[in-house]
Amino acid sequence: MYAFFNAAGDQDSVHQLVASVSKDLEITNSEIAIRYCGPHLLNKADINRFSPEELVSYIWTTRYSNDSISVKLPADLPSDQFLIERYKGSYLGCLPKKAKKISLRSLAAQCKKIKNLEKYRKHFSLALFVNKEAVKADPFSEKEINGIFSLQAKTNKPAYRLIEERITQLKEELFTSQNVFIRNF
Repeated sequence: MYAFFNAAGDQDSVHQLVASVSKDLEITNSEIAIRYCGPHLLNKADINRFSPEELVSYIWTTRYSNDSISVKLPADLPSDQFLIERYKGSYLGCLPKKAKKISLRSLAAQCKKIKNLEKYRKHFSLALFVNKEAVKADPFSEKEINGIFSLQAKTNKPAYRLIEERITQLKEELFTSQNVFIRNF
């Protein structure tokens, strides 16, 4: 089970969190693995080489866009009520162990598509025109790219809005139908 906590604070507060969780759940510190979830993971190119911990962090960061600490617990808890009561707003949610690496990898691939779209949103939001050869066709179909460039020829804002709408649509599809993170179970 992966439990997520707010990453506010310094290194000492993270160590205090780990010590507190291990004491409260009566497990040793060596049984707990912690990982920072933040934008540094978004720069890695090949998600097929991600470990399960990296996949979980990558999906969490794409979904919630905030820095957090992932704590890998050795076993699933029957309920997270204790974590909610004990850590209040610091406890953000969890991912049960029943999530398989294959399903995490497919979710991460969809998250990568969203991240690619967000890169193009930055290109199209500039006041300068974007050269068609500079845009890879990966997140868009050829028809969509041509549509964006025809909109850009008229004005930048509609192209930017089109990409924004596509990102919003993909995020809604991804995280409403397949939200693997839970809280209050």
